[in-house]
Amino acid sequence: MKIVQVRGQECQRVYLAAQLLSERVAKAVSHIFGDRYRKEAEFIALVDQAFDTFNSRHVSDGKLHRSAFGLAHTIEDQYSCLLKFTKVMRDARVVGSNSMLPFQKGFVMSSTALRGLYSAVQRHHGLSYLLTSRLNQDCVENFFSQLRGMGAANTNPTAVEAKNRLRLLLIGAAPTVAAATHDDPRESGASVLLEEKEPTYLSATTLDLDHEPPVEPEVPDADVTAVENLVTAPPAVARWLDEVEQLEVLFTTMHGGDVDRGPGVVRRLAEAAALKFPQLHPYVLRKYAMTRTQLRVREIRRLIGDRERLRKEQPTCSREAKRARLYVHPGD
Repeated sequence: MKIVQVRGQECQRVYLAAQLLSERVAKAVSHIFGDRYRKEAEFIALVDQAFDTFNSRHVSDGKLHRSAFGLAHTIEDQYSCLLKFTKVMRDARVVGSNSMLPFQKGFVMSSTALRGLYSAVQRHHGLSYLLTSRLNQDCVENFFSQLRGMGAANTNPTAVEAKNRLRLLLIGAAPTVAAATHDDPRESGASVLLEEKEPTYLSATTLDLDHEPPVEPEVPDADVTAVENLVTAPPAVARWLDEVEQLEVLFTTMHGGDVDRGPGVVRRLAEAAALKFPQLHPYVLRKYAMTRTQLRVREIRRLIGDRERLRKEQPTCSREAKRARLYVHPGD
């Protein structure tokens, strides 16, 4: 019953949706309710077939639609499924909406893209099938999640910050990228194999690019160069720590133990810091003002949350006793 009684964030669990909109549920609805819910059972079965078509992991599978896309004995049924599912998504309307919602447009685009991609690789490169599970965006989402997570509270990095975080990912330990759970492609007989010691890429393989053109050295951004020069020279490290302490004094003078409620608080702090430390790069001062203010706001919110939680956890009798003391005078 969990698959039909979900609430909150559980509604976004893909595996629960896959269990609900599955072939087994479609057959159960058809068997129990018969023609009364025939259209509903057909819709659930169509969704299951489309999901299988978009997530094929093996060349041949027990379920026809879950086999590789493009095989001679599967292509007709898979194409028909995609066309039917696309029509359903185009025609369906969610209650209260007069147009397609984003998820409907996404399904239509994915169906069109898959059919177009298969036609292109078959015509230009002679590939006979596609394992569609390798066309999803899990790895891209994982990559962006790592970039956002490296900035703690700052989850919306600028272009310069994103480049710095990417450099850290490249020179650091191997990042935890999304890994597929399917079998080794060597066992499934896939026509394109990825060697473990010398990895290749689809573009290089299909276009026969054995040698990459020489890459011109990248010209670093002015802001990045300024920050790197500031913090890498040994004498500058001690000076920078001293300046950070002075910046903290400036922040405390401006905000005290709270946060200034006036407009442009970050801008005003950055301008005050620029007057006191004209030798520091404006980018450094802006980032300090933003980050330090965000940390103070987070701290205040945490304190407010702790205070509210303690108030709710306080026994009812203690609260009633406090109320009673407000109306009882000493000596009464």
